[in-house]
Amino acid sequence: MQLEPPAAMADSHEIENLWIPLSDGCRLAARLFLPAGQATPPAPAILEYIPYRKRDFMRRRDESIHRWFAAQGYAAVRVDLRGSGESDGIMHDEYLKQELDDAVEVIAWIAAQPWCTGKVGMMGKSWGAYNSVQVAALRPPALKAIIAAMGTDDRYAECIHYSGGCLMLDNFWWGCIMQIFNARPPDPAIVGESWREAWLARLEAETFWPEIWLQHQTLDDYWKHGSVSFDYAAIICPTWFWGGWADLYRDTPFRLAEHLQAPHRVTVGPWAHLYPHEGVPKPAVGFLQEALRWWDRWLRDEPNDVMAGAPFQFYLMDSVPPQASYAERPGRWVGESRWPSANVQLRRLALNDRRLEAVPQPEVALTVCSPQTLGLAGGEWAASRWRAICRRIKPWSWPARSSSTVHRWSSASNCWAMPALFLRSRRIATKRKSRSGSSTSRPTAGRRSSPAAFSIWRSGRVARTPRRSCRIRAIGSRCR
Repeated sequence: MQLEPPAAMADSHEIENLWIPLSDGCRLAARLFLPAGQATPPAPAILEYIPYRKRDFMRRRDESIHRWFAAQGYAAVRVDLRGSGESDGIMHDEYLKQELDDAVEVIAWIAAQPWCTGKVGMMGKSWGAYNSVQVAALRPPALKAIIAAMGTDDRYAECIHYSGGCLMLDNFWWGCIMQIFNARPPDPAIVGESWREAWLARLEAETFWPEIWLQHQTLDDYWKHGSVSFDYAAIICPTWFWGGWADLYRDTPFRLAEHLQAPHRVTVGPWAHLYPHEGVPKPAVGFLQEALRWWDRWLRDEPNDVMAGAPFQFYLMDSVPPQASYAERPGRWVGESRWPSANVQLRRLALNDRRLEAVPQPEVALTVCSPQTLGLAGGEWAASRWRAICRRIKPWSWPARSSSTVHRWSSASNCWAMPALFLRSRRIATKRKSRSGSSTSRPTAGRRSSPAAFSIWRSGRVARTPRRSCRIRAIGSRCR
C-alpha cells in the first residue's frame, strides 16, 4: 500500500445541491460528483452519509475525496443526514432508526438514477463508519460493498460514552459539539426564504444528547440498536474496515476480522482518528487508491488482486520512549490470513505494587495523591487504552494519541472551554424559554475549587469535582 499522488481531478463535474425525496415528504440535501462528459455512461455510486454539513464544515475534505472518485469514473454522493446542513427535519440523537431507514431509501433512490448503474457502495469515517456497517446489516438490495474507517461494532462497549463501565469525558464534550452543529442554520442560498423558519424549528427542538446517554448507563436495548456485534451474520456485503492504534476503536478490527462471514478485509495502522491517507502518526497509506481497487472489484465486477494475500494487515510498531504525541511511529506491516492468529500468544500479567509482573504478589494498600495535571498528555482515551491492555487484546506496543489533550481551562468562566461554550448556549436557551413564560433556573458558576475542576450540566446546576487524594489497592491478581 504505497502512498502515491492521486490522478488529476479535472475529469469530473459537480451538482452543488440536489434533493433526495423520502417517503414521508422529507428531503435530504446531497452534493453530487460525477465523471466529466455529457456522454458518460452510468457509473456505480459511492455514498457518504454524515451530519457534518456539506456546504461548509466538510466542504474541503469532501472535495479531496469525492472529486477524486468521480475522476476515476464513479458517481460520488455526499448526503447530509435529516436535520443537518440543508436537509429537512430535526436530528434527535445519533444512529436512530430514522437515520438508518432514511439511508435505505437514499440508496434505493441513488440506484434508480439515470447516472447510476444500480450498484452502490457506502463509506465513511467515524459517524460514517458507524452507519455504513449499520446500514449494511439492513441489507439494502443495491448496496454491494462498504468501507468503514475508525468506527465500532459495539456502541456501548467501545464508543465515546462508556468504557469498562466508566463514564467517559467524551460523552459530555461530544454532546456539546453536536449541540453546536445542530444549532447552525441551513444555507439560504440552498433552501431559500424558509431557512429562518427551519433554523428556529431546529433550535426549539434541540435536546442535550448527553442527558439521553446518561439515562442508559448499562447495556440495554438503546445501545444494542445499531451494534452489529450482536448479529455479525446480518452483514452480507463485502466489508473493508480500517482502524488505528491511536484511535479509540482498537478492539473492533479484531472482532470484525474474527466474526464477519461476508468477504472482508481489516487494516490497522498507527493512526489516530483520521482517514488513512491523512494518517498521523505516519506512515500514511494510499487509502484512496486502495479504496478504488475495492470499488472496482465489487461495484464494477472487475477481477483484481484486492482480495489476494493476507486479508488482515496490521502495522507492528517498534517500541519507543513515551511522549505526549508522535509525528511518526517506526515499525513494519505484517499480514495474517486468519484471526485469532496462531502467530500471536496471550501474555497474562498481574497488577502488583507499582508494576505489572507475571506472578501475583500479596495484596498491599497504596495511597496516591497525584497533581491534577497528571494524565493531561495521556490522550483522550487513556482509560480505554488501559482497559484494552488489561483485556490482553493486543500483543504489541501501544501509542499515545497523535496530539495532546485539547481541553483548555478558561479562567473567565471557571470551567473547561467546551463546557463553558455549552453553558453559554444553555443560558441563551434559558432566556428564550423565560420570555415564553416558562420558568427555568439559570446555571450559576460555582467557585473554582482547583485548576482541574470540571463542570457538567445536570438538573440546571453546575457540579464541581474538587481535588482529593484517593486510596487504591494493588490487588495482586490477574487482570480481567
